Amino acid sequence: MEFLKRHYEKLILLILSIISIVTVLHIMSIVGRTKEIKDSDLKIPTRQPDYQVHDASASDFVPERLIGDTALSWSASQSRRNDEEGRHYFSDLVKVFKMARCPHCGKIVSLYYFSDSKCPECGKELKTPANVGKTRR
Repeated sequence: MEFLKRHYEKLILLILSIISIVTVLHIMSIVGRTKEIKDSDLKIPTRQPDYQVHDASASDFVPERLIGDTALSWSASQSRRNDEEGRHYFSDLVKVFKMARCPHCGKIVSLYYFSDSKCPECGKELKTPANVGKTRR
């Protein structure tokens, strides 16, 4: 035990030097093997694709079958309201404005601007037409 107490630094140094010698020999063997580089060593291996090719005409992609297989009931769309002229509206978000063509620039603008005001597109005077209040049948 007295020997270990007196020489423990030298024993640690001996172990570290043996480890470093083994490491240097291992590195030299690696360098020795890399002197001969072949084309096969540089070739990057090709992977198989991660996706699968699907046939678009298969029965899995028929929209009628996909919609029919769901638990939802798909009823035909119906108009939410009709106006006085018999037009059907399928959305509450649509409000139809009466429109007219500007006689100066030819752009279609709302009939609101035809009340002795100016065209929003060209800025020229728009006169009120005589038949604004009448509805067509």
